[in-house]
Amino acid sequence: HYKGAAKGKTQRPGVKVKVDLATKKKVLIAGSDAMKIFYTKHYKDKYPAIMNGAVLSGIWVMKQIRLLKFNLTGKI
Repeated sequence: HYKGAAKGKTQRPGVKVKVDLATKKKVLIAGSDAMKIFYTKHYKDKYPAIMNGAVLSGIWVMKQIRLLKFNLTGKI
């Protein structure tokens, strides 16, 4: 497992990874969904509903911006 390999990136010099656009999009969506799951699991019960709504809304907005950027450029 190389960090960034699923995105078509890697931190290891000389290693080239080819990833199709469908896989890149799935990785983008999974990453945003993972943030939501992490926040809900670890922080939801520690903060009031208004704060949870703000954080989860922010994650949703970030996901939409990333998807828009991806759809326009094909890059993550």
